[in-house]
Amino acid sequence: MTARNKMGRRHLFHPSLAKKRHLAVLLTVILVISLAACSAAEETEGPAAEETESFAAAETGKAPETEQTAPADAEIQEAIDFGLVPDSLQGNYDAQISYAEFCEMLDLFVTLAAPEKLSDYRQVSENYREADAPMSRMEGALVMLYAAECCCVDTVGYQYIMPLENLIGEDVDFYEGVSWEYPLLPDIQKPYYNEVLAASEDYAWRCGQDYVVNSICFAEYMSYGNGRTYFDYDERYLLNLGDAFARGDAIRAVERLYENARFSRWLPAGQAVCTVSQSAIEAGKKMPDVSWQKLPKWKGYTAAPGNWTVVYGGGVRYDRELVEVLSAQGFTFVRAPLDARELFQDREMSMVSPAWLENMDDLVEACAEAGIHVCFDLHDMPGFYTGGDDSQITLWKDEQTQDDFVAFWRFMAEYYKEIPANLLSFNLLNEPHDADGLTDEVYSAVMLKAIEAIREVTPDRLIFADMLGMMPGTPVQGLKDAQVVQTPHLYFLFDGTDEWPVYTTNGFIHRSTGTLTLNGSFPAGTKVAVSFTAVHGDSTFHINADGKSVASLALGTEAVGENGCLMIGEAGTDGEFRNYEGVLFTGKLPDACSRITLTQEDGWWYEMKHLTVTMGSDTIVFETDYGVGGRSEGAPQITIDEAGNASSGNGTLTVESREWLDDVLRSFHEFTQQTGEQIMVQEFGFNETIDYQAALAAAEDLFSVLDTYEIPWCSWCTNFGPLTDAREMEWYQIENCSIARAGADYQMVSDHWMMDIGLMEVFQRHMQ
Repeated sequence: MTARNKMGRRHLFHPSLAKKRHLAVLLTVILVISLAACSAAEETEGPAAEETESFAAAETGKAPETEQTAPADAEIQEAIDFGLVPDSLQGNYDAQISYAEFCEMLDLFVTLAAPEKLSDYRQVSENYREADAPMSRMEGALVMLYAAECCCVDTVGYQYIMPLENLIGEDVDFYEGVSWEYPLLPDIQKPYYNEVLAASEDYAWRCGQDYVVNSICFAEYMSYGNGRTYFDYDERYLLNLGDAFARGDAIRAVERLYENARFSRWLPAGQAVCTVSQSAIEAGKKMPDVSWQKLPKWKGYTAAPGNWTVVYGGGVRYDRELVEVLSAQGFTFVRAPLDARELFQDREMSMVSPAWLENMDDLVEACAEAGIHVCFDLHDMPGFYTGGDDSQITLWKDEQTQDDFVAFWRFMAEYYKEIPANLLSFNLLNEPHDADGLTDEVYSAVMLKAIEAIREVTPDRLIFADMLGMMPGTPVQGLKDAQVVQTPHLYFLFDGTDEWPVYTTNGFIHRSTGTLTLNGSFPAGTKVAVSFTAVHGDSTFHINADGKSVASLALGTEAVGENGCLMIGEAGTDGEFRNYEGVLFTGKLPDACSRITLTQEDGWWYEMKHLTVTMGSDTIVFETDYGVGGRSEGAPQITIDEAGNASSGNGTLTVESREWLDDVLRSFHEFTQQTGEQIMVQEFGFNETIDYQAALAAAEDLFSVLDTYEIPWCSWCTNFGPLTDAREMEWYQIENCSIARAGADYQMVSDHWMMDIGLMEVFQRHMQ
């Protein structure tokens, strides 16, 4: 799916905490990063031993002896397990923390995250590291930024920043209680500079600002991929920087900083070891067999990453809670987007992120436990971007980019070679496209290189390859002998579609291509409505019945802001054009007629968004595009019969209906019969702008046709499917918009996930 609709939203809401690896696994990863990290981790055996004692006590019914005076929440316990919290700070989490205590934790953080930087941090913190003075939250932000800067992780995640001040009313003081005087700290007015920020278009302004400004921005950062600010905010979106810095809040902040730092560390790819458990591997072997010639009756859903941003495209921060919800609802397939720029160190394909790998392994583990097949799908990489600027795509032309693409899949094959094909598959590239057009020959040649690399390592790995054209897609002839499963994406309703079935006609009409004409038996009282979005020149429009004008409208002379005029531009054909929000032009027939025309005087062309014909209680809506998809660019010549069905004699009309879906999927089925290669629909969906009843009807028809040809499927996520993250829904409400479907009833099905009951009922009727 294209970036316009699929790009996820930045949000600051706390996701459910995914279950982590046991401490031994985490320490193994840390060991690879540095020997010093291992040394520091070994000093944290106390908490692990206490955990063992707790399990023993549960067996006997006797509580273990402990000095903790307050229970740790899941996040604090995770910080303890990481080795970030000394014994002396475990408990009494509401107490105000001191400089010395906070520095003790930050020493542990630096030792684990970047041990070679420990001396740098101790030097920077010399003025305050032994002080017993209690800290405010503002002081905590300043001190934590010093540690983060020493470890070179002060900008990791900066792309996700959403200034909380933007969400606060004018009557609220964001800096309430901040004194701006902190004698223990180094010169907080000195300029701050970071090369990464300086090179960024959006955040270069921070370089040169003092530490106070930057520490506040830093406190608002989202921890990398975790969807959490370092400091929690209240219901008014205040960080309460002037308040006392509680021990529990300090521990959570350091844990989030450590999570952040882990995603900025790299490991030689040859040293990466898959951490999927043997029990998960054995569970995968018991799952249904798969091959390019025979697929299970998969019913799938896309596991959206926690952060889906313009900067990174697809991410890999998956949500175990979502897997549990999908399992409970009967889904058997999960498609997981990947971004090579997160997994590898940009173009350095020899260096990989152990934290991202752990993330991926967690997803495989969770899906194995749930009996769900996982498909990793490459969405973005240096040289190819699903929703980026096509002019920046080099994959189809540059040999080094192609080598990187092959290296990515060779690594994936090696890393997951022990994971059975029953459990795990690969989708080579999401929605292939190119500014200059992408040919079957060029596309298949690049894909075949990756297929060969995968098969050299794991000959039985199931491989998916997206079709060309995507919506609905054209089978790739160059891959018909490659023993892969080809995957179309079935998006077929435009934003704002009101009806199903859907008629779509050319919406750009130039005076040289003719006159829009409707033929049929139109009774008196018939209403015609046209929504204009652009007009060239000073024009007068007429709706004519059998050649006689029944309504007229003058457009093309407005100033910006008048009559919905959005902009004025040069048309290049003797005058100006204007874009409009949508100017509605209507006419009502006083008498019956057989021919309705729409004419434009003086101007050269116009664009329309909708054309609607209402006869009595029946309304026919014609959606529009602009000569794409092979449709004629001529003026629509449409005939409407007595039953209300529309057709076109000049190729300016397409009909999307159950019959149309049957034609599309039958052609895919015939491709399977001819080649033996299976087809799987790996994306579809209906967003909140589509009329709810139209979406339900279209989904029912799509599923029934998929059932007819026994084609497995996987839905897109977020506001396109029946499951929505309630935190995302809340975020949109903050921005005064909504991704909820009007007319839908939602039900919470877990702590954070809500379900569109009506749409899920349609899904589940076809998931048996």
